[in-house]
Amino acid sequence: MDYSALLRRAWELVRNHRALWWLGILAMLTEGGGGPGVNVPSSYRPRTHETGDKSSFLWPLAAAPLPASLRLLVSPLRCQRPDLDELRDILRRAVGSAALGIPLLLVVLLSAFLLALLVLYVALAAKAGLIAAVDRLDRTGRDLAFGAAFRLGQGYVWRLLGMGLLLGLAMLGAGAVLLGPPIALGVALRTPGAIIAAVGLGVIAVLALIALALYLAVLEKLASRFLVLTDCGIMNGLTAAHGLLRRRLGPTVVTWLIQVALGIAYSLATRILLLVVGVGMVAVGAGVYAVTRQIGLIAYAVVSATALLALFAFLGGLFTAFVSSYWTLAYQALGRLGAPPCLAHGSRTRRAPACLLKPSAASPLLPRAGFRVKPLPA
Repeated sequence: MDYSALLRRAWELVRNHRALWWLGILAMLTEGGGGPGVNVPSSYRPRTHETGDKSSFLWPLAAAPLPASLRLLVSPLRCQRPDLDELRDILRRAVGSAALGIPLLLVVLLSAFLLALLVLYVALAAKAGLIAAVDRLDRTGRDLAFGAAFRLGQGYVWRLLGMGLLLGLAMLGAGAVLLGPPIALGVALRTPGAIIAAVGLGVIAVLALIALALYLAVLEKLASRFLVLTDCGIMNGLTAAHGLLRRRLGPTVVTWLIQVALGIAYSLATRILLLVVGVGMVAVGAGVYAVTRQIGLIAYAVVSATALLALFAFLGGLFTAFVSSYWTLAYQALGRLGAPPCLAHGSRTRRAPACLLKPSAASPLLPRAGFRVKPLPA
């Protein structure tokens, strides 16, 4: 495989087709601080006008006009017993407000879940549309508009989601199987020898889980493209991806390592850019504050923060589109090295776009004998 050619072609496609930018921005949602603390010197001593218990260095915190609930949290640190009457009053008020608080909490949680599901739906549709658009561009040179690509991707959302859930459950099950015995051994026996053995087994289990996570990550990359470009089911896509990964392990690992290097380079570049832009924004903000004081500074902070988020969302979308294009092209190149035979069986009958119906030498993994697909109406 010519990896440099794959990278150049992926960059060429992303650079020349803006629909991929917006698909990448939406698909980025599925991929992938606080300020500095203030230390109180240990030599602090309360001033003479302060009253109350000064037996603890936490007095500056307790002396502030805090709510009763926060004073109860501070009191144990001051080695004092809380006021039981005050504690009973707090518990009584909490029980009285539970009838209103619990329904409100359920509404908030349900709303958050539905919003997260909507965001995930949009991101997965964009991910599938991005795969199909890059494949069509590379094979035919014909652009696929953003709307058409997104609508096409909607047909694969639930299968992509199901595959992600299946892989996640597999990872959780493996974690329980591998980490359960060491934990049980250390907790049950509690002897030095058992603890040492449990630690050793735990290290081996963690290394095995890391290897499994890497395998599942690469498997998902390939299976997503089998699922979208051959219109197969979840298990058929995973089986085909495993077959291709087993046959072409070396080139696939190199493809993944290149992606890791790209991710590191992108991360470093964005951090340097953030540092440079941040210094400039702070300098401009100081000037704005000197002229307009607080009102102008607040407006400037809102505008600049929005612009900064938009900039990094755009850059993240470009990078996501580039990496996805790279994997789609690598998928095709790996297929040219040898396609797993299971692709000729078991495909689901679904309506697929005409651009996915004509296999070519450049993309031998597209539907062929045994795939019953129908073109979309013009």
